[in-house]
Amino acid sequence: MQLKLTQTLRNGALIFLLVNIALYWRWVFLPVSNPAFHSIHVFVVPHSHCDPGWKRNWEQYYHENVRDILRNVVQSLLIDNRRKFSWADISFLAMWLALEGDQLVPLSVNNTSMSWRSAVRSLIKEGRFEIVHGGWVQHDEALVPLESALAQLELGVDYLT
Repeated sequence: MQLKLTQTLRNGALIFLLVNIALYWRWVFLPVSNPAFHSIHVFVVPHSHCDPGWKRNWEQYYHENVRDILRNVVQSLLIDNRRKFSWADISFLAMWLALEGDQLVPLSVNNTSMSWRSAVRSLIKEGRFEIVHGGWVQHDEALVPLESALAQLELGVDYLT
């Protein structure tokens, strides 16, 4: 419960921050006399980034979080074709597809017999499940050696192709 509450608070704080930045931008930088600038459009982009080995080891993080994230996201995308989702860490996607890719999506989600792997493939082709970055993991953005960033990016792209 504490973990879900903390994540909810973080998400709420992020949305609050983005709205405040948008309002600040509008009031300080945009001319008020132009009626086109009297409305603000805020876009919330669902994105998941999972840190393998940060607070828990890779397998623990997968079994405690990632598996359910991917199952729920794919089911939600299959139910509502207006939804989109982006995913960054190929290592976890590869593990999920290796362990559960051939299992069938529950029939309550769709009326056809479809495996998780075929569901993800079709959602990617439709542009509703997007792979961002494409690296094996999303490397740290601060002071990462170029060789390390390229090596893990190459691992992820090799898996995808």
